[in-house]
Amino acid sequence: MPTWSTDALPVHERFDCWREVRARHLFGVTAELPAYQRAGFSARMATRTVGSATLVEMQASPYSVERSAWDIQRAPGGSLCLYQQVGGGAWFGTGAMDFVLGPGALATSHTDLAYATRPTGTEGFNLRILKLPAEAAAPSTVPLHDLAPRPLEADERLALCLGASLSALAATSSAEAGPGDHDRIGAIAQLILLARRAVPAGSVESRRAVRSALLDAARQVLDARFRQRALAPEAVAAHLGVSVRQLHMLFEPTGSTFHRTLNGLRVAEARRRLVEEPDGAIAEIAFAAGFDSLPTFYRVFRALDGHTPGDYRR
Repeated sequence: MPTWSTDALPVHERFDCWREVRARHLFGVTAELPAYQRAGFSARMATRTVGSATLVEMQASPYSVERSAWDIQRAPGGSLCLYQQVGGGAWFGTGAMDFVLGPGALATSHTDLAYATRPTGTEGFNLRILKLPAEAAAPSTVPLHDLAPRPLEADERLALCLGASLSALAATSSAEAGPGDHDRIGAIAQLILLARRAVPAGSVESRRAVRSALLDAARQVLDARFRQRALAPEAVAAHLGVSVRQLHMLFEPTGSTFHRTLNGLRVAEARRRLVEEPDGAIAEIAFAAGFDSLPTFYRVFRALDGHTPGDYRR
């Protein structure tokens, strides 16, 4: 992602530049910070375009933000928005309700509804925002202007799905982006509408979006836990809230399987260790990568790599 930072600017210009160039023109919001606090201000932002959507990752010192009726009239956004609090906390006020997001929490909204926000701690903003043009993302019958900012907390499964798909999108570089990311954008848009009860849960589009996001969530679990020798489909299925059969079905469209995906991660880890630890015992490397026996390690490694671990190391 291309990154813009205030670091290269003179200290006395940093907040003013951020307020005018980034806050006002990119987000269409009014940013405020008392003059006596501006000397310590710093911020950085990375943006990436994925199809018609924009993904933003931002970290900044504390300041106050408002998107007022005047801001909306001046710079209408016309987008669905998925907001994730990556670190720290943030307060939101919409006039109708106030809420606080903690680390990892999600919120959804339509961009052309008023709100105010500010960090709850001294660490400032640490967030991820995905903006999707509403006309392309939603049927014309969906009342988008009812979608005031609201936390995604009522449905743990949808929160899991949206968080996993957003993380997967953020983990893909511009060079790696492909049709899969465009499909993921469409699924995220459908999930946002589903979370806000703006589309029916039983529709073909909703079921497809949930399956796509559950696959992202399953891969996320495997990425985090593949080194655990006891990791089994039952544990991953329970985490996702699906049956083991449904878990295996998630992988069918990928041309792979749950076990092949898991073994691929373990073999990749073993390859890395074989190179970085030239004197390490192969058995220790196998167990550290998540294999539960040396014969299984040799069999799987050769099947996926075409070499034995010893030949690969040489």
